[in-house]
Amino acid sequence: MIGIETGEKSVKVVFTDELPKYEARRSAYSNAGGDNIAEQARYSRVQGIVSDKFVRYGERNDLPNQIMELVLQNPLLLSLIGFKVDVAIGDGLLVYKQVGTKNKVPLIEVVEDSQVQDFILENDLDTFFETVFTDYYTFGIFTCEFIATRGALTNSGYGKKISLINAIDSTTVRPQKPATEFSPVNSYHINIDWSTATTGNTLVLPAYKKGIVQKKSVLHSLEYLPGNALMSLPKWIGAKEYIEYLNRIPTFKKALINNIATPSYHVRIPSDYFRINYPHASDKEIEKLREDLRTQIEKFLQGPENAGKPLITYIWKDASNRDIRLEIEAFKKEVGDQLFNEDFDQLFQIACSAMQVPPSIGSILVPGKLSSGSDITQSWNAMMARIARHRQKILNILRIVQRENGWSKALKFDFRTRELRTTDYAPLGYTDSTPQS
Repeated sequence: MIGIETGEKSVKVVFTDELPKYEARRSAYSNAGGDNIAEQARYSRVQGIVSDKFVRYGERNDLPNQIMELVLQNPLLLSLIGFKVDVAIGDGLLVYKQVGTKNKVPLIEVVEDSQVQDFILENDLDTFFETVFTDYYTFGIFTCEFIATRGALTNSGYGKKISLINAIDSTTVRPQKPATEFSPVNSYHINIDWSTATTGNTLVLPAYKKGIVQKKSVLHSLEYLPGNALMSLPKWIGAKEYIEYLNRIPTFKKALINNIATPSYHVRIPSDYFRINYPHASDKEIEKLREDLRTQIEKFLQGPENAGKPLITYIWKDASNRDIRLEIEAFKKEVGDQLFNEDFDQLFQIACSAMQVPPSIGSILVPGKLSSGSDITQSWNAMMARIARHRQKILNILRIVQRENGWSKALKFDFRTRELRTTDYAPLGYTDSTPQS
């Protein structure tokens, strides 16, 4: 198991089932390290639950920080995640009913149900979906809190409906230890900074249970990860080593600029140059002459306006009739500016492949790589086929609200999207791939 030892005192975390009077929401990013992320993700399964109350996310419970470190130091990942989020949300939520089929294509009728429209407005669903999709593509996890209106508590839960849904930052959430390995999770612990967690700043919320509207409950949805049913990882994490390599290239080149690119010339001046040419000058005057000569040489060697100028130096004889001259020699660069360029291009493509976004449609410029219109449309449509399943996984949140709030069962939810076409098929280059109305 890999963990970064910082030398800091470990914090013992003790939890109770009591709810604090305030709620933790967004987490603060902190720099953390670690090498074997996949092994850390399996830690709770291999070693057993390491806390009396909650399941750790990685050996040191800081695996989300390590993932964020990979993302924030990479020139591509954050943009690719944002691109996939934008594509997944598409042109926004579509609420509709299916009214028939035509040539096996569903025919729909857009619905403007007042209850649904009020719920969409009250919860700012565009921002909500942006949050949960971002968590999903970054960590392979998204977390939703259901909040019910106040009402009398009955044996089947609160009598009122779900009024609010809240996207909780998945880096802050840890499942409570189940009673047995095969038991469901009954509650979740939420803390914005697990390195300083105490009973006073940790929120405990019950897990969502089908058919029961609780005052507050949590739906913690995962991408399945073999070996750990309680936590997950993003699909792109398999390219971790390549991503780290790519992240280090800019650091190396910055060091190259700062340390190797200067100085560019070696100027040799005879030690007696000023004494011979200015025999009556004082020490102070000679120091001023040295500074003037240094300034003249720097101005002559630097700047584009000096390109192509002739170099003129003076030669004289000493008492032994030996030549004495001022010499300027250019340094030879031992490390080329093109170092790692080929790796850089290849690593760009690896990052795009791991994120399942072809460079041609993700606005990623790879030198010498051009794609035809057909290649782009096929790549787009293949990516949309994957994203369609991701959408359904997240739209399950609305289906839960639909069931618990008693909305019409005929209502269906999807995201408006566009299917790319070659211009000989569709002059605009795309068609609406949502069900036809």
